[in-house]
Amino acid sequence: MEIWIANPGQVKFRAISDDVAGLKWSYKAERIADKFKPREVKLDLPPEVPVKQFAEIIMLDSHRPVFRGYVENYSIDENRERDVTVAGMERLLLKRIMPDAFYPEGTLFTELFSHTPTLNKLPGMLMIADSLVAPGWNFSYKNETNNTIELPGMGTASQWAERDLYFIGYQYLRPLTAVHDVDELAYNDLTYYRNSADLWVRIDEDYSRGWPYRGGLIVDGAFGTSIELGECPAAAALQGDLQTYAGEDKMADLMVDIIRSHEYYLHLRDGIDRLYLDITENEGST
Repeated sequence: MEIWIANPGQVKFRAISDDVAGLKWSYKAERIADKFKPREVKLDLPPEVPVKQFAEIIMLDSHRPVFRGYVENYSIDENRERDVTVAGMERLLLKRIMPDAFYPEGTLFTELFSHTPTLNKLPGMLMIADSLVAPGWNFSYKNETNNTIELPGMGTASQWAERDLYFIGYQYLRPLTAVHDVDELAYNDLTYYRNSADLWVRIDEDYSRGWPYRGGLIVDGAFGTSIELGECPAAAALQGDLQTYAGEDKMADLMVDIIRSHEYYLHLRDGIDRLYLDITENEGST
């Protein structure tokens, strides 16, 4: 077994093998049946292998990825050894929630669980997981009459500076257009302005009242999970309408409910830089 570690802010992984003195590990995984159950790895790391919270961990067996996760928490004992809990990347989906959205009967699973934006129709759930600014994000109204808000810390100096912005409506995705001055927001709907520090957004369509409290702003890939849909039957589709309400549905549980209610099964498949969710007709063993 080989373990790759990349601490936050690092691109390069540090690789260690399981014959390193002081290294111990254990792995826990349960079959995903009617409830979403993320995998977990426990690591005891020697002092010369530093690791921080949210570090990315990849485990390989004979050069094949068998686990991708992130450091959820750790403790350091009197010998400076680290007791590390690593959650499977899929646990991130338990921390993601759905906005107000409506997917009609017949929506293909390849669209419902997509991770890429699709204009003029709702994005897939994995795109929402990667990109939705969740309700409760810090904001203030610049103009409550036309639904213009300011989001501090999301300006051109932030990690979100180069990302496209959208608004997720009831049944579609709308792109937001950049303007050159914050005062232009007063005359143009579905627009945004950034300075170095902050972001201003105007979304003032009829049904969007109160959206800052309920969610709806999409910053493409801002909260990337590195989770994508893998294998999926081409004909798999919703057999009825799907309505979600802001803050009420944890994405992971909802996905399992949908997949199982349509008599399919969810399996996890690790890659070097992605976790794939495979939807199959076979139950399998994990």
